[in-house]
Amino acid sequence: MRRLIIAIVALGWIALIVWYQVRGPICFLSGWNTPFPAEYFQSFRGLPLSLLQAFLFPSAFMIGTGWILPAIAGRWMRRHGIALGGVEQWLLSCALGSVLIACVTLLLGWPLGLLKRPVFYALYATLLIPGLIYGVRSRVGARKWTAMKQWWSESNIYEKFAAGFLCVLGLLLVLYAATPPVQSDGLRYHLAAPQEWIKRGAITHLPLNAFSNLPFTGELLFLFCMIGLGDIAAKLTHALAFAGTLVALWLFWKRLLARKDDPQPVMGAQWLPVLIVAATPVSYLVAGWEFIDHFSALYYTLAFYAMGHVLRKSEIRNPKSETNSKFEIPMSETGKNGGDATAPENGKVATALEYGGFAAAWEKDRVAAASADSAHTCGTAAPGCAERRFWLVLCGIFCGAAAGTKLTMLPMVALIGVTLALAPLLQRDTERGPAKRFTRGLRGALLVALIAFALFAPWMLKSYQFTGNPLYPAANSIFKSPEWSAGSQRLYMQKAHVKGTHRFIDNQQNDLSVLSISQRLPSALVKGLLFLRSPLDSAFYFYKGDYGAEIYSMKNGGKAALTLRHGNSPDQKAIDMWNIWGGYEDHFQGLIYLAFLPAWLVLFVISFWGALKQQNENRSQCIIVVTLGLTALAYWTFWFFSYQSNRFLIPLFPVLALLIGASIQQISRWWKAAGIGCAALLVILAALQVWWSVHYIACRQHQAPLSVALGFQSRDQYLSQHNYYPMTRLLSNMVKPDERVLFIGEFRGYYFDRVDYFASDWFDTPAILWLIRQTKSNDELIQQLWDENFRYIYFNLRELSLYPFDFFRHFNDQEKNRFTEFMASEALAPVWPAGAQAPITMQSPPEHYLLRLRSPQQ
Repeated sequence: MRRLIIAIVALGWIALIVWYQVRGPICFLSGWNTPFPAEYFQSFRGLPLSLLQAFLFPSAFMIGTGWILPAIAGRWMRRHGIALGGVEQWLLSCALGSVLIACVTLLLGWPLGLLKRPVFYALYATLLIPGLIYGVRSRVGARKWTAMKQWWSESNIYEKFAAGFLCVLGLLLVLYAATPPVQSDGLRYHLAAPQEWIKRGAITHLPLNAFSNLPFTGELLFLFCMIGLGDIAAKLTHALAFAGTLVALWLFWKRLLARKDDPQPVMGAQWLPVLIVAATPVSYLVAGWEFIDHFSALYYTLAFYAMGHVLRKSEIRNPKSETNSKFEIPMSETGKNGGDATAPENGKVATALEYGGFAAAWEKDRVAAASADSAHTCGTAAPGCAERRFWLVLCGIFCGAAAGTKLTMLPMVALIGVTLALAPLLQRDTERGPAKRFTRGLRGALLVALIAFALFAPWMLKSYQFTGNPLYPAANSIFKSPEWSAGSQRLYMQKAHVKGTHRFIDNQQNDLSVLSISQRLPSALVKGLLFLRSPLDSAFYFYKGDYGAEIYSMKNGGKAALTLRHGNSPDQKAIDMWNIWGGYEDHFQGLIYLAFLPAWLVLFVISFWGALKQQNENRSQCIIVVTLGLTALAYWTFWFFSYQSNRFLIPLFPVLALLIGASIQQISRWWKAAGIGCAALLVILAALQVWWSVHYIACRQHQAPLSVALGFQSRDQYLSQHNYYPMTRLLSNMVKPDERVLFIGEFRGYYFDRVDYFASDWFDTPAILWLIRQTKSNDELIQQLWDENFRYIYFNLRELSLYPFDFFRHFNDQEKNRFTEFMASEALAPVWPAGAQAPITMQSPPEHYLLRLRSPQQ
């Protein structure tokens, strides 16, 4: 009966997905008739310096952060019996090192104002030289290499294939990340704000750039790299965070979810969660961008990992025998299972950090289980056990880092605190009743909250000092700020809404979709139905927006049909781009998470029942799975009712991947053939999605990234395809150091690295409108501009014409008239293009204008 139910559910769900695919097919293989753009066959210019930097910087970062902290904390950890495996130790050290680097950079930039190159060169040397000295003296590099070779020789074919496949994907990702930044958000604030701080020598307030006041832990890592190493190194930190998340998933499975008593294991199961996230196109591609989503994912995954250890250490298995406070394992066991080449002779015993801890990174199932059990008993010897506090402190640090990276992570971090407080009620404990268990869990949650708040508080103080709002631009209804107007709030909410519940597939007139009958249903019921259908809508990423385009993907000669409301004929490049990527920020996440949705929902129910009823050692695993499931539901609900961009799901993907891996293992316990079939389906879908990602990087982007990464195209040639880049070169050669430039219609300031410009972010009040509201007439406006050393005005008509409604919705009629009169003023003399005549209007044919501001006395 159980097998029959599994088969019926699987076939029904597959039929539903196939039905959606037929109605609106996802284009996996569009455009493969020309796999290599013409740029790949241009003359070879030699490998660029950025490619060498792409390999040297990650090595230096991992050596500096991965070896120094364990050397400093090793004695304390050995004294308290805290055992970490080699990979686990390295990952935690690198993650903690990145948080420490961000804190030091904030200290130097904000209160001290020491954003100077010599200071940061000294920091680089402090980070790298001690790490190299420690590595040479302790031979830790040789020991790690020996352990890796031994693991490779003892691993099965599934593990070798997974490791090799991920290495190839990692190499491609490094090449993709080693390209000049071109993404809009990065050029507006992720990199533009740190660049302005570097130009000013301190972290100061940036007017009309609201997002520069958000928590900026990830951007501070960009700043740390940009000030001495350049923007390529900054982008690589994001790719490193993605790699760290994959390693964290591997450790999470091995340490917290793998079951040694599993009678029907799926071969290579520990690699399934890693493969799922690596094969998610939106996750993999965004890792090569100058964004900060993977910093959030890394810190949140590690916070979950630390919380899982806390939950395991909180269970007392045998209170009478748990008196040993030092974790020791026989070296004879370690040497047989991927241990350290420098371990003592057989029969001797050493501490886990010196020998067994490193060996535990590559151990086989028997040694892994023994290590987990030993550490489990060590961690529960007393209510104030150092190991439990150690993981609580780590959980607090990573929660604070996640919240300090992205403001939207605050609710998810709060959920971890709630879990720590309530989970002990489900745990068995022969010595403590429910009240005592809850009190102990509450104390742990408060410790995590205090540490997280300590890391998040500096951002609130900085924002309050600059804007008067500690959560700027959020909570603007409570803390008023003149720069973030009601119009800015409405624009932001409107853009959040168009990326929300409007997304649906309605390609046929007879489609009985939820929205087509919404007028006959209560709004709450419509919301509920849309919520239930949101996984399908998110996977099939179709978009109907207000940019004047309606996009459908239909079987029409293998091409997408793009219809513009104004009747303009789109070129083939526009059709291809919409066809392969979908609407703005409806990034492709693939079908893996959707395909296995019923499986992990069933797993959640089973684990919840097991957490209540089981009396064996797998109870803590059930609690962890329940926590993962509740977190996934809470995150998805928050995402559904806020900003429905698939990119914002990146921190959720690791949680879902762990649930999918655990669900496949559970299915294999019931029916081994079904488990193998699920694993095979996962591999097939992953291969299609990886194929899609590689195709996008190599062929389908509007610029060919690998051509510049491999030296077939120069950096300037690559960036010249960008809308405003030629103007950056013109202004850099024309504007004097004491002159300023006013931007109208342009929001991206990153490549204006040698220009003092004044611009506003996309959602903020336009800079020209801000100046209009400060003056009573245009004559006064021109005089104020001259007094403040503004000598040029860059008018990006091409960019502004894409969304004139959004730009002018900030203006009232009088302000719009003043803007029109200002652009027609004789005080503005066109400089470029040559021969341009005033007045400059929205209907002028050239796309870019550079205007010279005449003296008011002329």
